[in-house]
Amino acid sequence: MAPPKVLKPKQLTQNTIDSLLHRSVVFVPSRYVDPKLELFKQKYAPVNSTTQSPLSTSSAQPAQTQTAHDHIDPFGFELPIKILFDPTRLDPVWTTIRTMGATLTIDHDHSSALKAVLNCITYTPTLANYLSSKWHSANCTVQEECMVCALENHVKQVMANPGRQISPRQFIGKLKRMKQGHGSSKNAHDVWRFFIDQLQHYLLLEKGHKDKRVQQTTAIYQMYHGFIQDRIECQECKESQPAYQYQGFLDLFLDIHQASQLDKCISHQFAKGRAMQWDDCPRCQKQTRAKLYQSMYQPPRVLALHLNRFDKHGNKNEKSIKFSDILDLSRWVTPSQSIDTNYQLCAMIVHQGGNSIHAGRFVAYVKGSNGAWYCLDGDSLQQVTGKRVTEQKASMLFYIPLKKFVPAKQSKQSARQPLSTTTEPEPTASSPPPTSPPVSPLEPSEDQSEEEDDGNDNNQVADMPARKIQENANAIVVQHDDSMELKRNKLTSLIQLESKESKSLQAKHSLMTKTTGGQFHQEISGWDAPQEDEDTGVIQKSRAKTLKGLKTKRAKVDQHDMDYDRGKVKKIKKQKRDRFSQANLFQIEADYKRK
Repeated sequence: MAPPKVLKPKQLTQNTIDSLLHRSVVFVPSRYVDPKLELFKQKYAPVNSTTQSPLSTSSAQPAQTQTAHDHIDPFGFELPIKILFDPTRLDPVWTTIRTMGATLTIDHDHSSALKAVLNCITYTPTLANYLSSKWHSANCTVQEECMVCALENHVKQVMANPGRQISPRQFIGKLKRMKQGHGSSKNAHDVWRFFIDQLQHYLLLEKGHKDKRVQQTTAIYQMYHGFIQDRIECQECKESQPAYQYQGFLDLFLDIHQASQLDKCISHQFAKGRAMQWDDCPRCQKQTRAKLYQSMYQPPRVLALHLNRFDKHGNKNEKSIKFSDILDLSRWVTPSQSIDTNYQLCAMIVHQGGNSIHAGRFVAYVKGSNGAWYCLDGDSLQQVTGKRVTEQKASMLFYIPLKKFVPAKQSKQSARQPLSTTTEPEPTASSPPPTSPPVSPLEPSEDQSEEEDDGNDNNQVADMPARKIQENANAIVVQHDDSMELKRNKLTSLIQLESKESKSLQAKHSLMTKTTGGQFHQEISGWDAPQEDEDTGVIQKSRAKTLKGLKTKRAKVDQHDMDYDRGKVKKIKKQKRDRFSQANLFQIEADYKRK
């Protein structure tokens, strides 16, 4: 008999409740192969197929070719076979107007970069809305160490404590994970890239995939990740089609030495006809001369621009770069992309008070949900103007798409048009055609929309054609500046005119003197009784006599009640004291029966 198997303690705790409940279930697509269908694929081919012969010996190769072509657009851009997070669920603007949250205080050296990055993350609408929804923490299996869950709790804590100070100490320990050679915790850009990499790492733990293109469809990459298109044209065989290559980016690294304006710095980042040597021309099959054209094929939903102000030794470049709160990307976006290219500034990181990265501090400028700008310097919060923001020497800039909207007054006009029965006059040469009101780049508040609605209604009233006033030639008009004698004469004339034309006296006489009969018992006349004038005095006398007969007789006045009502006498209930002195009848009867 075999000895009983003894389980080790590690094996006993391997399948506990926690490990079973927190285990992520990965669903794999079915790979069922129908042998009959495979035989048909080997013998027959589609009629419209031009790449495969009818007698093909391999069935996997055409399927792979068809799948590859289905996930590549006409410009050679690879489309993901699976999307881990639907980008339509991301809201690029604030859903509600909130007050500014708590400020950050950390008792740690060189923590200004961490605080600036956290403030920019908290007040970037696209990322803040995603973290507030807690879509990740609902399915996360490593909540204690997860960077996404930590940021969700941080944003919730900041928004729930306006006017207070909180200490995000949990992120100081996470910064120790930064590997050597991947940046410094003193640099805000390195800290920001570390946060993005950590968010991507934990999002892939939730919904992992081996395909690199699918990994670029997580929530964080749907916000910050974009693609640059390299269009290469061979100069020796110009008749051939250009080749396309794509490279992704999370932020644009801008060199500020070549220009003093932001748009020019971005233009230097994209090549426009740059000469190069090309080794992969499919037609020439040799090294040829070519030109390179670069553009944004898919701009990110949050465009991060890094203005490199520090060299490899940490020395700072104090050059001023001009920028504005509105950025138009149309000159750098691929012409084939029909997307909104107007972006607005939502956050900014500035280094102040030092000539190197080892001195000074990082300060964050963010735009609140109310559209106002705020400066978050350490644990202080101060509202600033937009002019002060654009005058700063920025180190990082964050732009989001400028949301377009239809004003409320336009929607109300369209709703009222079907109910209108009047037709608008056609524009003539003298009257210019109506123009649509300009669309404001910022969403107005409720008060502004109400004011616009009132103004719109006033304009509609003003545009209505004036009605002709029908004047009466016999009318007597009294002006306020007429003399008193003239007013008296007009009043006399008005009384005389009313006595002649008005029928009010006749109606009054008929109501006061004419009746249709009595109101009591047999005096009520029928419906066919003749309408005759009767003596009003006789009717009134008979009516008074009848009413007097119907009145009830008044009770005799009690003098005691009158004195009681006047407060002279206090009414006391009569007490029957002799009731207890009388004999009990039941006792008397009982005594009689005993005898």
